[in-house]
Amino acid sequence: MQNREDIVVVIVAYDISSDKKRNAVAKILEQFGDRVQFSVFECVINKRTLGQLKRMLTTIPLEEGESIIIYTIKRAKYLETWRRRQNTDFIPYEII
Repeated sequence: MQNREDIVVVIVAYDISSDKKRNAVAKILEQFGDRVQFSVFECVINKRTLGQLKRMLTTIPLEEGESIIIYTIKRAKYLETWRRRQNTDFIPYEII
């Protein structure tokens, strides 16, 4: 069983002009979390898996002006997000 201290919430945003590379990044991220916007994913993973995710993303060559940004929320005792999509109500998502 995983130690709760090892769990992190990761938000990954990317700005890539090439369709091929953008699709490659999305395909990697789909293995780890959920797409919440066109170029933004939310992942609840452990620290070891975060390392694996970073290694996989470094295989994508980036051009001038392109970026992949990872925001990591560590040791959150409580995290609440609200998500709303077209034709749906807000969906609460909590980590306690």
